[in-house]
Amino acid sequence: MAAWQFKVCLIPKVWVESNDDPIPLLYSEEESYDTSCAWVGIIARNAQEIIGKHFSLSKSWHEDLVSFGQEKETDVQVWYEGEALEDIQVRIDMRSKFLPLLETVVSISKALSCVIFIPAQQKIIPADTLELLRIAKASSAYAFANDPEKWLNELK
Repeated sequence: MAAWQFKVCLIPKVWVESNDDPIPLLYSEEESYDTSCAWVGIIARNAQEIIGKHFSLSKSWHEDLVSFGQEKETDVQVWYEGEALEDIQVRIDMRSKFLPLLETVVSISKALSCVIFIPAQQKIIPADTLELLRIAKASSAYAFANDPEKWLNELK
């Protein structure tokens, strides 16, 4: 993932509502996240169709991946294990006019009955543009896109 990309994942709202404390369930002992547990038993046959209304299909680098958009800009990755959907990741290019992209992510999330998981902040938020905008503007990707030199100088 590029420094200018703000990553979010879409996870089923019903899964979040059925778990009292869902965020720890998304992380392994190694502190890496995996949203596949949220998709178990969820059928989202129209996910590609809904995403395809907003982003063009692009070449995938893996047989279990369906890609949309541009990998070095804004893209959507839909991962499968066989027929089962396991993960929807969106990487938003913060160098561009990103508000319409955030609105698109919210629209897709609502159409798929999902909420938005922000791995970098370990947060789950409703499909709400203003909330997503607030978090995106607080992200490392936004800081990099606005002033790469300052961002690099502040790395620890």
